[in-house]
Amino acid sequence: MFQPLKPILLHSLLGASQLLVAQQQKAESISVSIVQLLATPEKFHGKLIRVIGFVHIEFESCAIFLHADDFKYHIYKNALEIGVPIWAAKNPKKYNNHYALIEGVFDSTNPGHMGLCNGSIREITRISPIPNPAA
Repeated sequence: MFQPLKPILLHSLLGASQLLVAQQQKAESISVSIVQLLATPEKFHGKLIRVIGFVHIEFESCAIFLHADDFKYHIYKNALEIGVPIWAAKNPKKYNNHYALIEGVFDSTNPGHMGLCNGSIREITRISPIPNPAA
């Protein structure tokens, strides 16, 4: 009477454990530099990455730059567009024009608004401003 349930239960347990392993693997981000993302974008496409750079947030121009001077001189090829999450958009002053660590999924095929950048970071789960050591 309970025999047909065994394969279904076993299949369900295996599926759930595979899903758990996949989620754990996805949750571990790779620490990379913007230089690595710009030089070898195919290596990191679709992966959860963690990167540090100069963050600028404004309408139609949200990006993380290699250096603050790249923003200042509009060198967008040294930048990645960022999909700013709602929780960060509510308090842009906390993140805007600061160096920060960003964690999200790298997309090498999306150059951002008007094709200005060399990729983008989506599904951002973390933006952590880095305090200015000179302040």
